[in-house]
Amino acid sequence: MLTQAFCNCDVTISKSCLKSPVTNGILKNRDSIMALPDHQHHFPNVEDYLHHRAPYLMVGGIAEIGDRSIQTTTRITDEMDFLRGHFPGSPVVPGAMLQEVTTQSAGILLAARFNPMEEYNTHDPVFNEYALGVLIRVKGARFRGFVRPGDLLHTTVELIERVGDVFEFQGRVSVNGKVVMSNCFQLANIPSTTLQGVVAAARENAAV
Repeated sequence: MLTQAFCNCDVTISKSCLKSPVTNGILKNRDSIMALPDHQHHFPNVEDYLHHRAPYLMVGGIAEIGDRSIQTTTRITDEMDFLRGHFPGSPVVPGAMLQEVTTQSAGILLAARFNPMEEYNTHDPVFNEYALGVLIRVKGARFRGFVRPGDLLHTTVELIERVGDVFEFQGRVSVNGKVVMSNCFQLANIPSTTLQGVVAAARENAAV
């Protein structure tokens, strides 16, 4: 169980948080926070849960998916693109990529346990009506060590609170039993057209 010792943040979503400019900017086309039915899915591969693909797919494997938590693994290799310039001679995984490991892990949990779609397909970019796990807020992150090529990341993410289709998570990334990063963040399930923006609008106009 994660505690605030790992993440200096509140565990309850406040009304002021839900009305923040970042959240409203993404959800501006919705009259209220959605409360769609949840569908559960089980797939054999990480790519079946996430739209992310190499070189930006940061989750290597799924160790366990619970009702409100997930554990994943990631092997850091020399071939990862972001290591080429960060830094020559002393490759270190950027903190932003460690954050990405936790958000992608949380995205898998949403696709598996809190999916608003009965039919779900990440291999067709226009199939899904909703985009799952869109990052809307990072409430806090702590970095406690360096991650280098050869390290095996063990990531644990827990769902702390949910309001409609806005989800608050706590995450931690460990190497050899030592926590190297912990964070708090919020993801939202939103209409795919909101994410696609001008691409979706152009597609709709072409169909008329």
